[in-house]
Amino acid sequence: SKEGVYYDFARLLSKRSTQYVFRTQFLPRKRIDHLLKLQQISGGLIGVNPLWFGDKQEEKYLWGPSLFKDQDEMVSLSHYPFEYNGPESLSGERIGGVLGYYYFGIDELIKEKKAYRINSNGERAILFMLLSGRVRAGVVSRSTFNYLVPREGWQGKFHLSKKPHDVYD
Repeated sequence: SKEGVYYDFARLLSKRSTQYVFRTQFLPRKRIDHLLKLQQISGGLIGVNPLWFGDKQEEKYLWGPSLFKDQDEMVSLSHYPFEYNGPESLSGERIGGVLGYYYFGIDELIKEKKAYRINSNGERAILFMLLSGRVRAGVVSRSTFNYLVPREGWQGKFHLSKKPHDVYD
């Protein structure tokens, strides 16, 4: 389904342009990295941050202004809440993440075999893994969480840790 802020943004750009039609296409991170290496990106990337591409100074690529602030929440079940207090608080736990995404601090914990990461194909799947008991906690962006919960009728089922995993533009 072509719903959500990225699709809305593409429609807005298309409506305002007299020359171009914009469309939203999901690309896995590994594919983005490959296309960047080959210099074959034919469009703009949205929903990304310069830090994630090793371009903190914004010198390697052409960056536009920030579109919105978001944060990666540490989500657990409301009847079994988990409070995130940095990566070490996840020791011994199973954590849900999206395949190809890098989660600072958490990935290092996984490499040290102090926690376990179960990958999914998207943030919606992380919420399903929580509901089925496959993971203790999962990292889901606030914007996605706020979109999916009412849409799926999941109000009251999840707990968001007081401390998010990350806050970013």
